[in-house]
Amino acid sequence: MRSGHQAQYEMYCRAGLRPTDYALDPAREPPIGSHIVTPRQGYTHHGIYVGERRVVQYGGLSRGLRREPVEEVSISQFAQGREIRVRSYESSHFDREEVICRARLRLGENRYHPLKNNCEHFCEWCVRGEPRSYQVEELPGRCLRAWSVLLKLRRLASRAGVEKMKRKSLWFALVAALAAGCTTMGTGTGSTLSGANPVTFKWKSSDGVSGSMSATLSDGQTYNGQYFEITKDTTTDSVGPLWYGWGRGWGYGGGWDYWDAYPTPDFITHYTGRVVANLGSPSGAHMRCKFVLVRPDDGMNGGGSGQCQLPDGTSIDANFPHGRS
Repeated sequence: MRSGHQAQYEMYCRAGLRPTDYALDPAREPPIGSHIVTPRQGYTHHGIYVGERRVVQYGGLSRGLRREPVEEVSISQFAQGREIRVRSYESSHFDREEVICRARLRLGENRYHPLKNNCEHFCEWCVRGEPRSYQVEELPGRCLRAWSVLLKLRRLASRAGVEKMKRKSLWFALVAALAAGCTTMGTGTGSTLSGANPVTFKWKSSDGVSGSMSATLSDGQTYNGQYFEITKDTTTDSVGPLWYGWGRGWGYGGGWDYWDAYPTPDFITHYTGRVVANLGSPSGAHMRCKFVLVRPDDGMNGGGSGQCQLPDGTSIDANFPHGRS
């Protein structure tokens, strides 16, 4: 059985955003009764916007490792200077006033649990009637392995007689360091078949099966976007960003296998064990990529190779070396 501290630490190891979470214009208020999300170090914090720049949130661990109850706070206190995103839903079981009523009904509740009853569980229950946390469901196994290291170091500090305040500072420093360790990054190179038009790639994982990627062409043009490692557990709705900015047939006729008008189960089956990406340029142009991994269990860090396709149909061969473990 995992300890409470272990469960808390696991929450640092996942970005927690969904494809349907859209960025809120800082000059605008969120819709009344909306589920809003703000990123933290390795996880996301959630709340229900109730109007007049107020948010009902499960305080939980949002201000440290001391558990806080369901509370109503200002939107600035909720965001803590970070961006706010709004989670959109195809349907809601309740209208906006009912969502607010459900949120306020639980004010003062203090039964927070990072795995069973966290801020995302709370907001999903308010909006859809089902307590659910996607970031808990998608916790990466590699972060769990770091827990044993963290716990051993904390015990050593205790046995060495380090005073309480110093142990607390050490604890937070180790959590931050290990959370950062859950992220890997690397580079790659590419060119056309003739060796012309060299391309430089950079990537950074967010959770082991997805992350950000950029491609810089020889003329200085840069494409940026998300990449996904497709697994047997990947769902079609989770790869929606692969279709952002593209129309049927990707706008220039002909397409890669099963990668055409919209994601289907056949797409998931065909690309399982591979990495796919949709990168966009500031001008609105897009390129898509597909890579075969050398060591799928290590994700992009295990190395791989594949192709990217530019808007005019030009194909770029890409290679990614094995990174440091």
